[in-house]
Amino acid sequence: MGLFAPTSMTDASRGTGVLRCALVACLLMASAGVCAEPVVIVNPGADIERLDAKHIGAIFMRRDADHALEPFDQVHGNAIRKAFYEGVLNKTENQINAYWARLLFTGKGMPPKALDDDAAVKQRVASDVKAVGYIDSSALDDTVKLVYSGE
Repeated sequence: MGLFAPTSMTDASRGTGVLRCALVACLLMASAGVCAEPVVIVNPGADIERLDAKHIGAIFMRRDADHALEPFDQVHGNAIRKAFYEGVLNKTENQINAYWARLLFTGKGMPPKALDDDAAVKQRVASDVKAVGYIDSSALDDTVKLVYSGE
């Protein structure tokens, strides 16, 4: 028997169980990042039908001086936040953090308020005609209006 051979059937079944749990955990983590499909939403009463990725970037990076929308972000570490910044704005979270650190240090800007999750963003957008946010496409419903889906 090899060095790592089980010494009894109990050890063998325990090892198999641990391996299965690890495999399931890896699959769940991978699917969380891969399946996250961000969509940008506004209040149904907003006078906006569509936004393109360039305009969304300007809004969320606070470079859009003549637009009256107030962007709402999601908290760091959220899979949909990562998918939004990488997929829509072509920026990593590190690049976003560095951008806001620079603006905060110089007093030239404040990042959008970060909300906890899709439900919080959806609730805020549904209650404020000037709000814009992003959520996972699976959370989309008729309380908000879709203005960007990446398609």
